[in-house]
Amino acid sequence: MMLVHRLIGILCLILLTAGQALAIGRIEVKESVTLKGPEITLGDVARISDLPPELSAELKTLRLGRAPLPGQTRKIRANYLKIFLSRYDGAGFALDCPDQIEVITASQPLDVDALMETAYDALLEGLGLDNAECEMRNAESRGQKSEVRKQEDIGSKTVVEVVRRPKEMILPEGEVEFEIVSLPSPGTGTDWYTIPVKITVDGEEYRRDQVGFKVKQFQSVVVAVRHLDRHHLLAGEDLKIASKEIRGSSRKTFYQTPVELIGYQTKHSIQEGTPLTGDMVDIPPLIHRGDIVALESTWGRITVSALGQARSDGRAGERIAVLNCDSKKVVEGIVSSEGIVVVNK
Repeated sequence: MMLVHRLIGILCLILLTAGQALAIGRIEVKESVTLKGPEITLGDVARISDLPPELSAELKTLRLGRAPLPGQTRKIRANYLKIFLSRYDGAGFALDCPDQIEVITASQPLDVDALMETAYDALLEGLGLDNAECEMRNAESRGQKSEVRKQEDIGSKTVVEVVRRPKEMILPEGEVEFEIVSLPSPGTGTDWYTIPVKITVDGEEYRRDQVGFKVKQFQSVVVAVRHLDRHHLLAGEDLKIASKEIRGSSRKTFYQTPVELIGYQTKHSIQEGTPLTGDMVDIPPLIHRGDIVALESTWGRITVSALGQARSDGRAGERIAVLNCDSKKVVEGIVSSEGIVVVNK
């Protein structure tokens, strides 16, 4: 009986030694690995050695499944790996594998600022704006006073507010580039623009996003220092220069210096801080309705004058109706100067 046991032991030893002799190669699986994806192969997670070149190459390209999204992790159990390797039973390799393999896809954060700068440059190019005269800023949040509004000395400048930032996202590892999908067009009657951007990694499109802008035109213009009533005669103390946003359809010709307006008369009441434009003021009349004026008629070297009463206001060069106080007839004449109307021109 003891002889039988000894024979069995010797036979097992021979078989074990033969098995080890057949295991000429080795597959050593790592506990944790970081890869680029998008597929997981055996070559990504294991070191294969001492196998014939063709078999080694085939094993390295053995697909184990899809890699996790960039920056995320996937767990692969040893039993799952052994199922894939079962087709190679008898190939003559030993497997050294932990119970679980951690697979991480290499990643990098999107450079949001770089993307916004690219979109900003595209906006200026499309609208034909000079970068030296423009400035990009984040839009004010609701309930927060605009930084721009607090600055009276901003001068004449275009402020581009970012009203929609790109989304924070994780990208695969690689060379990142931004490609503008389309440029904006000037003269569209809007101050709001959206710039679509294609995000590529190693030359392949990965995502698309967009950046929203609001273009604000600021200009140094003459504004009212205080509330001005209708028919107010403007003086230097009524006016000052301030930076004001000039909105879309209201981009008219504004006055640049107060001296241009001194002596003019307001057509209607003007609120404090309002930029003054040509349609808000007028030259004051030299003659007012009801004024007693001199009616002058000239023939050659002879000038005849009579008194009259103006039926309407009149500025220099305007034609008004005047009641002749002597004849009681209404005649028309041209306002020549203060209190004088010429009737034969």
